[in-house]
Amino acid sequence: MDNSRLCQRLGFGRSQRSYHSHLLRNQSNMSAYPAYVMGTLCIVGGLTGFARTRSIPSLVAGVSVGALYLYSANNIRNGTPNGLEFALGASAILLLSSLPRVAKGPIPAVLTATSTATAVYYGRKVYALRQ
Repeated sequence: MDNSRLCQRLGFGRSQRSYHSHLLRNQSNMSAYPAYVMGTLCIVGGLTGFARTRSIPSLVAGVSVGALYLYSANNIRNGTPNGLEFALGASAILLLSSLPRVAKGPIPAVLTATSTATAVYYGRKVYALRQ
């Protein structure tokens, strides 16, 4: 059965977009929580890094990646398109920026571990949505 017939059977007419938004709305409650947590942690971490060491890169990176996580969480929660993709992108950015520093202490190690976990989580969500 092709997607248009499946959408029609489920009561969505021929629109795959409406079926996609239906799936997002039903998954939004749980899928947004990791992005909210990661966004908050990134912003707090960036502000803490700046307060302790006056590190402008920590401030800019933490706040910008945190804002991207919070934006994606809001999109996931509201069922608008690309929320999961933005969360996956934020996880990839955080992972790629923290991976080279993983052995330099506990903070980069925790950043690497949490970004890996969220990247796997949102990667699976995006993959399942595309199937």
